[in-house]
Amino acid sequence: LLAENRPEWGITYFGILKAGAVVVPVDHEASLDEVLNIARWAGLKAAVVSDKVQHRIDVRGSLAAALPEVKLLPLGEESYALAGPRAEPLPPLLLSARGEEMASLIFTSGTTGRPKGVMLSHRNFTSLLAKMSAVFDVDKPDGLLSVLPLHHTFEFSAGLLMPLMRGAQITYLPDINSDSLAQAFREGHITGMVGVPALYQLLY
Repeated sequence: LLAENRPEWGITYFGILKAGAVVVPVDHEASLDEVLNIARWAGLKAAVVSDKVQHRIDVRGSLAAALPEVKLLPLGEESYALAGPRAEPLPPLLLSARGEEMASLIFTSGTTGRPKGVMLSHRNFTSLLAKMSAVFDVDKPDGLLSVLPLHHTFEFSAGLLMPLMRGAQITYLPDINSDSLAQAFREGHITGMVGVPALYQLLY
């Protein structure tokens, strides 16, 4: 899953899990060499790539040449055309994952040599959320601004899973800069933001 923070990122993540597969989230600013190296070591079966990433580096062409067996799925306007009109709706996916099964495989950059992968199960995430719920005071009336990269476990857990669990709203920005941040705080329904010291130092 190679895309910037956007609503479709989460939708795609849960779709992959519901299909019974494991998600390998990759930094949308990763180099082409990093992407190809991670793809090889992860045993990639399919890649979902956003238009913005594809325009920056030719992921689809490079993966097709290096790993021709990998299915390439777009994440953007063209993804609607990919589904196409259907006479009948698709049957629901009945898969129910077990807690010990792997949900995500998180890699370090892997520019040279073998990237290190961390295997996280469904139970890892539910356990993490149970502990977070005692720390983060988030509920249905809240709105969170998501600015940290979703491929990081911290933002994925605290900035996506936790607000969804509590019924809160999540806001994504097309670009992260001072103007878009100021506009979001001024015009959006923002009551909180998950950050790290470097982000707050930048804002200060």
